[in-house]
Amino acid sequence: MDMLDDEFLDLVMNFLDSSKRIRDAAELCDGDSIKQDMIHDAIKDFNVVSSRSEALRLMTETNYTANRDFVLKELKELTTINNKIAQQIEDKLKPLVWN
Repeated sequence: MDMLDDEFLDLVMNFLDSSKRIRDAAELCDGDSIKQDMIHDAIKDFNVVSSRSEALRLMTETNYTANRDFVLKELKELTTINNKIAQQIEDKLKPLVWN
């Protein structure tokens, strides 16, 4: 793999943070099938992000330098989508959490 730059590493960290945010939001389901059904659309969106992420991983592994601009743009877009997915899940499930 080519030498990775700081901008790429920052974007990857942001992407990982957004993925963790989705995981944390999804944990609000707490195994409840009704809550899982409530976020069904978000799960479909997440599956699309997962596919795009896998393609991005392959592009980065094969030739990061040649694909750098696309990889950086795609990482930014996927992070934005992840944050929207997490927000969508939180908006639907947080009101159902009992303190």
